[in-house]
Amino acid sequence: MGKLALLVKRPWSLSKLQRLFVLLCAVLFLVAYRPWSSTSTSSAFAVYSGVVAMLVLAVLPRGFKLVYAVGIAVVCALAVLIVHNVVGLQS
Repeated sequence: MGKLALLVKRPWSLSKLQRLFVLLCAVLFLVAYRPWSSTSTSSAFAVYSGVVAMLVLAVLPRGFKLVYAVGIAVVCALAVLIVHNVVGLQS
């Protein structure tokens, strides 16, 4: 079986310590890039979308396939960017 097929079938199962590590990375990412003090709202929302993706990965329950977990995180990050663009166009 190919390596890609193994990744598709692999389950998403993080331990509590790994989930805390992902949350810590999200917080460090926020602190490092400080999007609240950014002059560009698009770059700030790019940081926020990355944080949302990390948070989604941290809270997803076990049992999802790895490829679906990553797909959900990417969709959530894109949703943040799309909402920002839609709200930005209306104001």
